[in-house]
Parts: sequence; C-alpha cells; structure tokens
Amino acid sequence: MSFKPDTSIGLIGRGAIGGAIAAAIESGSLPGLVLTAVLTRTPPLEGASEIWCGNLKGFLARTPDLVIEAAGPEAFATLVPSVLANGCDVIAVSVAALADDVVEAAVNAAIAKSGARLHVASGAIGALDSLAAARELGLDSVELVQRKPHAAFPGVDLQPGMTQIVSTGTARDAAIAFPRNSNIAAAVALAGVGFDQTRVTVVADHEATTNQAELKVSGRFGRFDLTIQNRPSEANARTAAITAQSVISALRRSRAAIAVPA
Repeated sequence: MSFKPDTSIGLIGRGAIGGAIAAAIESGSLPGLVLTAVLTRTPPLEGASEIWCGNLKGFLARTPDLVIEAAGPEAFATLVPSVLANGCDVIAVSVAALADDVVEAAVNAAIAKSGARLHVASGAIGALDSLAAARELGLDSVELVQRKPHAAFPGVDLQPGMTQIVSTGTARDAAIAFPRNSNIAAAVALAGVGFDQTRVTVVADHEATTNQAELKVSGRFGRFDLTIQNRPSEANARTAAITAQSVISALRRSRAAIAVPA
C-alpha cells in the first residue's frame, strides 16, 4: 500500500478510534497525509468543521485518496461497499461486519467493479502476518478466547461479581452476537481459516481490567500461542487503546522506505 506524496485521507467516524487517528494526522506526525474529509452523523463540537461531511455523497465529492473506516459495523455495512465501488481503497476497523453474508457479497461486488482494495486493520490483535503465512502450508486449528470487563457488554444481562461465557462457537457466531466486540475475531478469521472454521469464545470477566485475547494456532508449520492484554480506551471500554494505533502504524508503514510486515 503506497500513495502519492500528498495523500488525502477521508475518515468515517471520529469517536475513540477515529479521534485518535485524526489527531495523529492533524498533528503532523504522519508527514504527507492530509485529512480532507470526515464523515459523521453530527458535526464535531470543535475543530474540523470545514472538512465535516454529513452524508456519503459530500464525503466522496472530496475525492479522498484513501478512506479509513472507524465507525462501527453498521457504518461499515452501509458505507464501505459504496466507497469501494467508487474506486477508493479502505482501511477498515469494523471488519466484524463481514460476518454478514450480504455485507461480504456487497464488498466483493464493489471490489470487482472498481478494483479498489479493502485493507483489514490488525486492531487489537497481533501475529496476523504469522497466521497468514502459516495458512499457506495449511492450518489444522485456530482458536481464540477473548476476555473483557463487564463494561464492554452494555445491554447484556450479566450477574454482578460473576465471570460468564457470553458466546462460544465460531467467529461468525461471535461477530453476529457481539459485532462491536468481535473485530479481533473477524481479523483472525480473515487471516486464517475463515469465519466458520475459527473457534471463538467470548468471556465477560468481572475481574478483568484489560481486554485480553488468547490465540492458539496449529498446522503443518508447527504451533504458536499469543496472549495479549490490551488496556481499554478511556473513551470506550469495548475498544482497546491500541486499535487506533494499528491504523496509524499502517499509515506510517504505507510511506516507509523499509516496510516491516504486520
């Protein structure tokens, strides 16, 4: 992924993730990248009003070179296929939306039409490069366990002081049941054996203070286990603080003379 010297960035969503990405671009820490369009449902409270767009038509009229989606699965489903069909590459955070067959079909149709590409942000998980490499030799099993604090599951009937399994099954099951908590599961599925072969358990842990993921992979290559404990974003307990940084890192890597795999 590489772009011209001055690359215009369009950003969908400016919450906990999008706000951190916007701040990194606007601070000048990513030279050559310019934020030219921000699509949100409501205008920003301060700053960026001149680049705010209230609808997709106005957003695309600003002709961004690259679009970053950081607005949640509903926004992904309704907006990303149209952005891709318009010929614009997308770095997406809310890839749990692809567990929906209709959304996946719309994305594939848009890519076939325009030739644009969808780049999956690694988000709050690691080792996707190793997982994708191992897939080339053949994978036997991919298992993921996610543990998050109770605050990450608003609206779920949880027993105070209890640790509960809230989902067990496939990555598709997890993504459909908890789309805002399952972007890790979706990224793992896309890098590995797919939504229906990736086993995922989601745990609401009353003692957890971090968003934890345990990834276990085996195949012809051998085996690897990854455990990561991410601090939640201060702005959104369901989101790891590192998620925005994965996109910022991808942007930095796109312009690096020496690009390290991710």
